Amino acid sequence: SKPLFLFFAAADTERRGVDGAPISFANEAQMLAVSSASLSDLNSRLTAVAAPTVTASRFRPNLVIDAGGLPPYSEDEWRGLRIGTVRLASAGPCQRCGMVFVDPR
Repeated sequence: SKPLFLFFAAADTERRGVDGAPISFANEAQMLAVSSASLSDLNSRLTAVAAPTVTASRFRPNLVIDAGGLPPYSEDEWRGLRIGTVRLASAGPCQRCGMVFVDPR
């Protein structure tokens, strides 16, 4: 069995993301995107040192972008993202916490 930890935030708790927008339990912003090109490059590097590969779920993204021709890690430089008529502004790259070392499965 694995230990379970419960986190509680009181109603008057206020957290703000790197862009100043209010957030709840998110790391730094409401949305997190990762590209399949970045994940592929990371897994190539892990394989090269005989480390286990990871899936996108390790990074807890809201969006996994799979667009051919994107260079790895290009999402770190995006100013925003448009999906149809919806435009999402970028707060910048996310400084991930230690949770990326924990397999979510």
